[in-house]
Amino acid sequence: MSIGKESSPPSASLTSRSAHRPDLRIIATVVVLCLAIGINLFLIFSAPDKSALSGRDSDFRSLSSTPLLPQSIPTHGPSTTEAIVPIEGDAFVDFKDARPASKRATGSTSRKYKTVQEAAERSCSTVSVKGLSKQIIAQGRCIDPDAFAKLPQRANLIIGNQVFGYLQAGARRHLLRALDAHPNQVLTLNSALRTLAQQYLVWRWGMKKSCGVQLAATPGKSNHERGLAIDVSEHSIWRKALESENFVWMGKSDRVHFDFAKGKGSSPRTMDVLAFQKLWNLNHPDKRLAETGRFDTRTQERLAQAPAGGFSKGAFCAQTRSFP
Repeated sequence: MSIGKESSPPSASLTSRSAHRPDLRIIATVVVLCLAIGINLFLIFSAPDKSALSGRDSDFRSLSSTPLLPQSIPTHGPSTTEAIVPIEGDAFVDFKDARPASKRATGSTSRKYKTVQEAAERSCSTVSVKGLSKQIIAQGRCIDPDAFAKLPQRANLIIGNQVFGYLQAGARRHLLRALDAHPNQVLTLNSALRTLAQQYLVWRWGMKKSCGVQLAATPGKSNHERGLAIDVSEHSIWRKALESENFVWMGKSDRVHFDFAKGKGSSPRTMDVLAFQKLWNLNHPDKRLAETGRFDTRTQERLAQAPAGGFSKGAFCAQTRSFP
């Protein structure tokens, strides 16, 4: 008896065909994953670069609670009888180089610049005019030691390496009173006195919207130049204590900034400008500046030409006098 071929059951045939058919669920999963990856990449590369505004000056002190540079133009608090000089924006806090590492020129933090103008154009740090700044402070102290009174050491006071720890005598006295009244609280001073040369750099960067600076006070008009302003890391902890000692909090526009409200801040003349004018005249007797303490056009021109590292002749203290 012959036996015919055994035919395959229908179910086996369907299974064989389905084995070659792609699994729709796997395809859908792959598509969803690809879309998610694509969206994330788009968001990453299209997001604005905020690296220049991240963190505060590790060079001065350790800060993590506030942005490095002003997000908006700060304004002063309530006016007082002795008016604080209005500023156009003063929240800049110096770095050796405020830019992210990927955007710094090699060796830019240690490079020496011939003039203040060159430092303004090629650096992003007020450290680039440190030599001239030290001479300006020394000359200002020759004229009037109370204009730039040095802060003494306190166990609860931290002053960063790049901060000039000087204030007007009145502001200094009241800051020390606040410190001594709260010996268990640490105050980190991020910025105090800023010299004419330093303010010139910040002002120029603000004009060009470079180095992360959006706006800065004109030289001669910053309360930091007058020794009447401080930037404090632990601002929320110290606000009440500082306000009780006549310091005015800048507000949310510049959370770390306090102005001393009882200082000599209403005059258009500033000690650091006068100190620079005297230094210039000492080194350039044939191209003298009027010693007015005012930041005029000629003073601006001479400042731009001044050596960033300092003049060959430094502070001269034989003739001390105040403003004419």
